[in-house]
Amino acid sequence: MRHTCEENDHLDKYGWAQHDGRSFGTQEIIDSQNGLILTTTFVKVNSEKEHGGDWVAKITGRPIKGKESLPISLFYYVASEDTDVNLKLGSKKPSKKGLSPDKIVMSGRTPHLGSFNVIVLDPNETPTLPEPIKPSKSSGDIERTHYFGAKIPAKDAWRLRDHVMPDLQGKSFKIFSDYITTAQAEKQADASSSSSSNQAPIIPTLPNTISSQSNLLVIQRVLKAPFEIEVIFISHSAHPTSDDEDDNDDKEGEGKSASSSTSLSSEALDSLIEDVSGPALDTIIKERKRQFEARFEQTFQLSSKGFSTAEVKFAMYALSNMIGGMGYWHGDTLVQESKKKNNGPVRSSPRSLMSAVPSRPFFPRGFLWDEGFHELLVQFWDPSLSMEVIGHWLNDGMDEKGWIQREQILGDEARSKVPAEFQVQFPNFANPPTLLLAIDTMLARASSSSSSHSKDDESSVPRMVPPPSKEDILPTAAAAAASDEASSPSSSSSSTPSSSSSSGAVVPAYFDSFLEGAYERLQLNFDWYKRTQKGGLPNTFRWRGRTDNHTLTSGLDDYPRGSPPSTTELHVDLLCWMANYADLMSTVAGHLHVDNSDYLTLVHDLRKALEDHHWSEKHLAYCDIGLSRSNGASPELLCHEGYISLFPLLLGVMPPDSPHLPHVLAMIRDPKKIWSDYGLRSLSKSSPYFGKDENYWRGPIWININYLTLRALKRFYIGKAGPYEHLCQETYRLLRSNLVSNMYRVYQETGYIWEQYHPLTGQGQRSHPFTGWSSLIVLIMAELY
Repeated sequence: MRHTCEENDHLDKYGWAQHDGRSFGTQEIIDSQNGLILTTTFVKVNSEKEHGGDWVAKITGRPIKGKESLPISLFYYVASEDTDVNLKLGSKKPSKKGLSPDKIVMSGRTPHLGSFNVIVLDPNETPTLPEPIKPSKSSGDIERTHYFGAKIPAKDAWRLRDHVMPDLQGKSFKIFSDYITTAQAEKQADASSSSSSNQAPIIPTLPNTISSQSNLLVIQRVLKAPFEIEVIFISHSAHPTSDDEDDNDDKEGEGKSASSSTSLSSEALDSLIEDVSGPALDTIIKERKRQFEARFEQTFQLSSKGFSTAEVKFAMYALSNMIGGMGYWHGDTLVQESKKKNNGPVRSSPRSLMSAVPSRPFFPRGFLWDEGFHELLVQFWDPSLSMEVIGHWLNDGMDEKGWIQREQILGDEARSKVPAEFQVQFPNFANPPTLLLAIDTMLARASSSSSSHSKDDESSVPRMVPPPSKEDILPTAAAAAASDEASSPSSSSSSTPSSSSSSGAVVPAYFDSFLEGAYERLQLNFDWYKRTQKGGLPNTFRWRGRTDNHTLTSGLDDYPRGSPPSTTELHVDLLCWMANYADLMSTVAGHLHVDNSDYLTLVHDLRKALEDHHWSEKHLAYCDIGLSRSNGASPELLCHEGYISLFPLLLGVMPPDSPHLPHVLAMIRDPKKIWSDYGLRSLSKSSPYFGKDENYWRGPIWININYLTLRALKRFYIGKAGPYEHLCQETYRLLRSNLVSNMYRVYQETGYIWEQYHPLTGQGQRSHPFTGWSSLIVLIMAELY
């Protein structure tokens, strides 16, 4: 049974082919085990209305050529954490034998959605099974639609499968028992009989029961490809009647919205369904696809750069799965507040987070180390969405001391996907502050926009939707957003999200307001890093939370460090993150006309500390300081050439005229070290640790660090005065070509984008689809840094 995204389902391929993040998406699932290609498409309409308007989903099934097309049970869930939702089927008591399949009407009402209907249509009256096949008596009538409704605790609303499977499993055993009994009887009656071949497959059906006040409702269709199903959500408050509007005038002083209690007549409902189903829906989907493709080309200009249609579709898949994988979480988290472990972790107060995820099946939650890379891509597509996400991390994700948990494991559902040993978070454990990368890029883009748009025409810069109005994210930004909207022309077309309503431009006035709201939070977070991660010497830093084989807090997990761990360690990558953070704070302060002299001084001091403590003349590389088992208790420079050695270049801490730059470039270009035809390896091939033990960051190729390398070369070194510009240009050109050609090749061969790539063969490995930071390949193709 396919339910949520799981790697062990062994699907040939699945993912969003197109997804605009707000109002349209289409996803394809290729399942050769069931001989099926399943396509799901959604569109939102009237989304500027109260409660978000209406939406429609179209589900189509096609047989895979050359594969046996098996009967498929499709289960559609409607569920709510509001226990007073009272989901119903139709206006009369539904039949215990099941429902007619052509049109199923569900209704409900919640405080957050008002009154609504969910309609399931079979526009083509899809035949269920070939005529010769008849169901067993225990299956129920599989030509009909079956259903199950129950009232479940709000905390269990995510456990939908657990409420459905027990009954289906029991029926499967009964059907199988009937099948064996029938087959044995036929064999005894006529050994030559072939009638047993007409026995139906084992197809258990839902029990056709519904509880009073149900907040879970499941319907089941048994189908055989090709088939087509449409699911329509109609929000009553999006379609107020004239009587409702009159009532609203009467109730205005009562502080109650009449639209929330709107009730549509059956005639009005049928008319609304007709507008968004069948041929009308096909027309809407066709137009949304056209808008998405036009906007994608406008944003990334891949066709104009010479990429083929297939390569552009690959890039669309990467972006769409990044956007389509974004989620919203709410719940508590486990925190080890006391230094005495025997006191045990405590549950924090519940909070919320909106974020992208590294991988829908394997890492379906927010990671601080990953999210800054995610927002590098998202902000080019939809900057207001990206700012809202960053606002969530800086406000809801940060405590009063400035700490942001590196893994956001909020609530029981999120914890169900995380091994117990990784669930507890520690208030002195950090993660690379990658959100600053996205903010830095936005700031550069906003500055560029501000130089090409006058104050008078800022409101005409296209954007996806009105800026977020959640005052609890960043109050200053929300207030400015309201002001910005008040000065804009009011029309339904300008406020309705659509695939073509945004160029991905950063609106300078809105971004400035966002920065004003974010600045104090960034200061708090920066001071937390300085205070909790400081090293034993001035202007040096050390990751907390180390073990002998892992530095999970650095994001580079098993990359070789000092052994055994000690408090005398100094980590070059963390110093570079702090120098980059200080540089950003200096730039933001200057942009907001705030005194930035302290940050400028700190940037200078950190660059000096980098050269004083971390450069090794012996190895001609930047290195950590730590203990070595071969050298006793004296800390020394530990040079494990690889990604850590690159951080002074990756984050632009090393100036373009540095005498150390040619040595760093030489390491990058050396095929005996980290250079390969597929991208930069995480650890030198000459290292004794290469490919050893867990082998997570000990050789495999990671796209985020490769992107940072290209970004650094383009932003900090190419076009800058210095004797090594030509070498930087050639390195950039070859590395970009290698990354694009290998990732596209592997995608064509496997159907997936992967977590990492093999350092010797370039093949994809570990979790997939991994459309978190591996989706940065879109920006690499577009050369957007």
